[in-house]
Amino acid sequence: MAPERDRPRRRLSTGWLQWAFVVAALSFAAWHGVRALTPSRRVDAFTRGVALEAQRMRELRAARIARLTFIPADDRGRVDAALQAGLSDPHRLLTDASRDALLRTLGDHLAARAAESPAEYLALADREKTRWIGPDDSDDIWRLPLFYHERVTGRVPSRTEAREALKAMLELAWAEYGVRIKGVGVGDWGTSIHVGQTREQNTSLVVAFPAVELDSYWDATATVGDLRYRVPRRSYADVLRDNGSVVYAIATTVAESERGVRYPLVSRWYWDPQLHTWHCSSFAMKNVAAHIMWY
Repeated sequence: MAPERDRPRRRLSTGWLQWAFVVAALSFAAWHGVRALTPSRRVDAFTRGVALEAQRMRELRAARIARLTFIPADDRGRVDAALQAGLSDPHRLLTDASRDALLRTLGDHLAARAAESPAEYLALADREKTRWIGPDDSDDIWRLPLFYHERVTGRVPSRTEAREALKAMLELAWAEYGVRIKGVGVGDWGTSIHVGQTREQNTSLVVAFPAVELDSYWDATATVGDLRYRVPRRSYADVLRDNGSVVYAIATTVAESERGVRYPLVSRWYWDPQLHTWHCSSFAMKNVAAHIMWY
């Protein structure tokens, strides 16, 4: 029998089946309680029941976040220790090299978002194994950066100046939106990294967390997705083709902004054995009102 790590489809299906069971149970209970009402009043009562359950989950998540201990985001030693403590690799998929690279990469990204200016993030972007998108990239790749850049700055950037466009967005984010991170949550509900393996053609790495409770805490919230001004030098499809499977990591951290707003940061990464690097599949803010996110 294949080891558990070689059965990502089954693990994913089980997670969604658990969610389906919970939703079905809530739906049955809500419907059972209003079945004696008229059709229109049934719908209203059922909708209220679902809304109340969603509100209960939001309050539970907010209460957990409120109890977290936070450390200074610019204290690299303590942040690295929190990342290391939160790492879960139950199937021992990481080598020493890939493990060290993962922790270093995640630490670098948190440090860049905690820096006094966006210059550190741009320097990180320049040295990572990515390429800036350009005129030869598709309209689909450019769609969101162009749309949000014009919406936020009032200017449509040239397709030859992705780096300059990102720089302008970062300067605005630091100056006006208060996105700089000042704190990082620690402990089981503050910072965690879940490592897994998949053979699926799943380029977005939309995979379930190991437990339903983690899904509801980290992922079942509104999302501010990333604007991708750069892409990995080797795609997920390239790594899957060359290796037959992909080792991935889901990294989660509750961040506290300089304005005191606390929100989950959820990023997904895949390991490239050929380039010896972790490529970012997605990077998102959760459950927070914000105009822009970036990668």
